[in-house]
Amino acid sequence: MNLQKKPAAAIFDFDDTLVRTGPMIVDIYRRIFDRLEIPFTHDDLAPGIPTREFVRLVGQNHGRVVGVDACAAAERQYRRAYAASAATIAQLLEPTAAELLAELRAAGIRTAIASSGFGVADVARTIGLSP
Repeated sequence: MNLQKKPAAAIFDFDDTLVRTGPMIVDIYRRIFDRLEIPFTHDDLAPGIPTREFVRLVGQNHGRVVGVDACAAAERQYRRAYAASAATIAQLLEPTAAELLAELRAAGIRTAIASSGFGVADVARTIGLSP
């Protein structure tokens, strides 16, 4: 790595930056919405919205009212499915992500992985992205 001025730190988003999780996340949501009998497509995705609110909004967009209990259940289902996907996520790792993080750390540059997702810190440790 040849940098004119070494940065103090580098921060990376996890989902769809370091790891191509988009299709997996769509699949998790598809299963949630299938259970709720609400149509769901990739076009319904709205990154950054908390799961409970997202489920309520997608339901509303499809003319359905999704109650508080159903939204909470959907959030639990999402968290369980995401956490259980560490092996799948490891296969979705961007080819140079681990190498880049290792190089930055070896050069004394602190790294951080940021995400609004649930369980990302545990998954990042499991697949070797966190020191």
